[in-house]
Amino acid sequence: MNTKNNQRSRITKLLIKQAFLSLMHTKRTGKISVTDICSAAEINRSTFYQHFAETNSVLEELENDAISQVNEYLVSIGSSYLAHSDTKGCLMSFLHFVKKNDELFRTLLLENSDSHFRTKMFDLTSTMAHTVFKSGMEEKTEENIYRFLISGSLDLLVEWIRSDYELPEKDFCNLLYTLCEGCTSGFIRGT
Repeated sequence: MNTKNNQRSRITKLLIKQAFLSLMHTKRTGKISVTDICSAAEINRSTFYQHFAETNSVLEELENDAISQVNEYLVSIGSSYLAHSDTKGCLMSFLHFVKKNDELFRTLLLENSDSHFRTKMFDLTSTMAHTVFKSGMEEKTEENIYRFLISGSLDLLVEWIRSDYELPEKDFCNLLYTLCEGCTSGFIRGT
């Protein structure tokens, strides 16, 4: 396929994904039809089916694109902040990233979605936590602590987004950091 067709294909896929994302504001993902997407993207059904097998394929690609973005961002900030043991700076930078990409996170994490994005976010952050933070604890204990901290942090993140970022970034960062730090340091002292 030549470059012009590749570019056209990328643009069409982008239009389809943007239409789907937009429709998620008003409909649950399971209720979004190919007709809805085609109408919103101003394309015909055959064009849709050239790029996606079904509507769930669009959601899955949106989620995977978002996870790739988050992963790339975390890797890029992780190396600079964590090299200086600045976990709080890393967290603050990530919260800024979430706020900057509000539509994506709001749509994929909040209740109007049948998305698996939250699970994918959990898996990504859990993997990164195991890679970056070595506590010296027994592996199963460490895994349970990370599960507790990441689940709680994701729930708080969802509520922060839902509240339209009522708590300022810095205060929310301090809250998350203090809760996580208190839990891990208290546990490590107790071992």
